[in-house]
Amino acid sequence: MKQSTINKEVKISGIGLYSGKKVNLKIRPAEIDNGITFSIKGKTVSANYKNIINTNRRTIIGNNNLEIHTVEHLMSALYFRNISNANIQMD
Repeated sequence: MKQSTINKEVKISGIGLYSGKKVNLKIRPAEIDNGITFSIKGKTVSANYKNIINTNRRTIIGNNNLEIHTVEHLMSALYFRNISNANIQMD
């Protein structure tokens, strides 16, 4: 399967959907076979079906260290652009 990543880092800032607080997000290029990963304060979770916690009204992925809520819109945008490897860092 052909894999791809982004050319350069992308930064996005806005208001968190559930927290109402200002949030910052960086999408960084990733190596082949990395997949899509989400990180907050050094804790990381891979965006794959094994890490789905809940899909009631939003998609939540996580592991013992971290939960990331409402990933479906970003994941669909990455899929649409054929991005299979990226590191997403949030604060």
